[in-house]
Amino acid sequence: MNFKELGIKAIIYHSNIKNRKQSLDDFRNDKVDIIITVKALDEGINVPKADMCIITSGTSVARQMKQRVGRILRKSDNIALVYQLYFKNTIDE
Repeated sequence: MNFKELGIKAIIYHSNIKNRKQSLDDFRNDKVDIIITVKALDEGINVPKADMCIITSGTSVARQMKQRVGRILRKSDNIALVYQLYFKNTIDE
C-alpha cells in the first residue's frame, strides 16, 4: 500500500524541483500532508506546521543535525516528534 492508496498527499522536495516555494506553501496550507526530502530542508527553511520528523540519514557534523531538527522545533502551538533512525552495518551504527 502506498500514500496515494491511503489518501495521503505527499511530495518530494529537493533542490532540483521547480517551484519549491509552491511546494512548501502547499504543505503549510494543508494541500500536502507529507514532505519527503533528503538534505534540501537542512538549513534556512522553517516548517513549524510539521508535527513529525523522521531522520534516516546520519551526519557526523553536530551543526547539521541541529539544523535538521531545528526545522520543526520552532516556536509554535504544535508539539513535534523527532525520530532519528540508525541502521545496522552502516557508518551510523
